[in-house]
This record gives sequence, structure tokens and C-alpha cells, in this order.
Amino acid sequence: MIVRSVLDAFARNDPKGYEKHFTNDIIFVHRPSGNTLRGLDAVSASFANWRREFSEVSTEILDEFAFENRAVAQIRWSGRLGSKNIEIDFIACWVLSFREEKLCEIVDFYDKDTYQQQIDRAVKEDGHSVTTLSELNGRADS
Repeated sequence: MIVRSVLDAFARNDPKGYEKHFTNDIIFVHRPSGNTLRGLDAVSASFANWRREFSEVSTEILDEFAFENRAVAQIRWSGRLGSKNIEIDFIACWVLSFREEKLCEIVDFYDKDTYQQQIDRAVKEDGHSVTTLSELNGRADS
């Protein structure tokens, strides 16, 4: 499945490896934050920025279903964040759309409680007050 290839490339920090599976007009919707990114450059930059947050990362597809040009993948994300190696572990669900055997849309779902739990856990381990994982990583490296 294309999703496995995208996730493997992400874990290897290989932008060309995941970009080759995206259409030029790909849309990425991050439901917990309400952000929507449009276009290959924006989505690829976001993936690259997010990958830099991790000192190590792994993914596991727990379940998946595909039909025609749509798919759903339940993904466990785990690894370590920032220079302090703060552990993260959460499950997300990607709802995917394909066109000409490439991803044209990724909608990333996990509930806000899960998102907040990851931040709270990282704050507890790091001892700082933050509101985003990016903010935490910035402080963890200082």
C-alpha cells in the first residue's frame, strides 16, 4: 500500500521518498489543529518540519481498508521528541483519497484529548509550559 511507503520514507527522513506518492495539488487536513495545507510544496514542507521534531520515530499500520480511490489507515506513531528524547505514542486515523495512483488528500484524525495528552505528558517530562509539540521541541533544544 502507498501509505506504508509514505510512512517508511517519513521515518527515514526521505522527502523524495514520500513526495513521489503525492499529487502536485495534494491537500493535507490536520483535524486536531484545524489546519489545511494545499499543494506539494506546503505538504512536503510540513512533513519535513514534523519529522525534524523527532529524534526517532516509527509507525505501525494497525488496520487499513481501501475501496476504489479511497482508503482508511489506523496508524500508531511512536518515538522520541526533541533533544531530550521525550517519548510519544498515539494512534491516528488517516482518511485518504487517490488520483492516478497517488495521494491527493490526507485527512489526519485523532481527537483533541489525545493531542493534549501528548503535550501534557511531554510538559510533565520536560518541565516547561507549552501549547504545541513544536513549541516543546524548541524549548527542549535550548
